[in-house]
Formats: sequence, C-alpha cells, structure tokens
Amino acid sequence: MLRHSSKLLRPLGSTPARLAPPRPAPSTLPRRAYSSEADDYTHGPSFSLTEEQQSFQDLARDFTLNEVIPVAAEHDRTMAYPWEVIRKAHAAGLVNLHIPEAYGGPGLGVMSCSLISEELAYGCTGIQTAIEANGLAQAPVILGASEALKQVSGWAGSRAVLSGRHRR
Repeated sequence: MLRHSSKLLRPLGSTPARLAPPRPAPSTLPRRAYSSEADDYTHGPSFSLTEEQQSFQDLARDFTLNEVIPVAAEHDRTMAYPWEVIRKAHAAGLVNLHIPEAYGGPGLGVMSCSLISEELAYGCTGIQTAIEANGLAQAPVILGASEALKQVSGWAGSRAVLSGRHRR
C-alpha cells in the first residue's frame, strides 16, 4: 500500500523557491512559431492548417509518393544510405527547415516541420530520419551558440555534404 506524506505532496505552486531554477526573462527566450499565433484569430484557437502549412504538407506528400516510396524497399534491403533522396529533398526545400531565416534557412515553425516530417515518415521512417537527423546537431548551435559562431558556420557543412564535395 502506498502512503503519501504531507511533506512530499504539496499543492501546486507551493514548491520552495530553492528547488525551482530561475527562469530567464521572457524577452530572452527563443521564440518558436506555432500553428497559428494569437493575433491571427479572434474566435479561439484553430485546428485548421493555414494555406502555407497545407502547401508544405502537399509538397512533402508529393515528394514522398514520387521519390521516397519507390526506393524505400531497396534501401531497406541493401542498407545503402539514401544520398540521392536526400539531395532531391534538399533541392525541393525539405531539408534544414528549422534553421532561422536570419541564417539562410526557411525558419519554419514546429507545426510546419511536424507536417513535413510526418509525410516523409509515411514513405519510410529510415529515409525520413536520414533527411532530418542533421537537425539534432544543429539545434544546440541554433539555440545556444554565440552570434559570431552562427555567422561563421554559415550552415555550409550541409550544403557541402549534399553537393558531394565532402568526399575525397
């Protein structure tokens, strides 16, 4: 039988200040774009896609049907890395979607990126992961690097790899 101690269970909001880490001021937190901003509607939240989100979803769906699904089984069988699909995805604008506009990326929000990722994963989760895995390494740079480092990197690494210049 589980016993609850009044010392362990506290009403919401009564956590001692020493346990709660200080939060930075809201103006210093990175801003994320969501499905729709509060200023965009007056009748409550909308669960409909915007025209832009619908066009991203359509682009990703068409790409998946034409480029991913036809080669997915072969890549599963041979375990070959899908370079040709990744290059086509880059050319179609489906790679590095989370890079802010200030650094040469499209700066898409969480919802748009999720829609694209879902469509790509429908065709093959392995290829989808290969297309989007670089975001895992880029996220800490985007969120925590100095402006100087962000400007120096120029995100050229992903362009060099996709062009084939990384090979010796």
